[in-house]
Amino acid sequence: MNDKKLYIAGMGMITALGPSVATTVAAVRAGKSAYQLSEYETEEGEPIIMARVPNRVFEHIDCEFEQEGNTFNNRHERIIRMAIVALRECVQSADTTEAVPLIFTASVTNSEDDGYTPFLPALVSNVKPWIDLQITRRIATGRAGGIEAIQFAFQYLMNQPQDYLLVLGADSFDDQAVLNSYGNRILSTGAA
Repeated sequence: MNDKKLYIAGMGMITALGPSVATTVAAVRAGKSAYQLSEYETEEGEPIIMARVPNRVFEHIDCEFEQEGNTFNNRHERIIRMAIVALRECVQSADTTEAVPLIFTASVTNSEDDGYTPFLPALVSNVKPWIDLQITRRIATGRAGGIEAIQFAFQYLMNQPQDYLLVLGADSFDDQAVLNSYGNRILSTGAA
């Protein structure tokens, strides 16, 4: 029997229901829904229904980007800001003097996205001292990426001297080009 165990030292999240684990859990338990009509439309001109983090939440997030401007688009900035919020919450009750390995899971659509490169440097500068590019890896296999990251974390922590390993999953569909890639698999007023 395998007696190896993996312990979760901290968690963080930002969702359409709240900017933390506690607020999201409370909203889910209260039966809240964040689904609403968006400004995006299907090819048939019907409004797309989405659950997304409200833009006003990002106004209260203090973070700096070393490579602002044309390097990344609004979707990428949104993903970066969400990741910073989640990571800061995750590490708030732990302590480190040096960076720990980070496994970042991204959607398949980000696997070949050259404009996505500022993501990791932005995390390095906003979640100090936890993240170092040299010990950061990205898994871009889509929904299965989270499972792969947890499996990797388990094996890594059992075989390496680190006390912690960060696992991060972040994505946003708040982009017309991304929504278009899903065709008729999008929730809209006319969809079943």
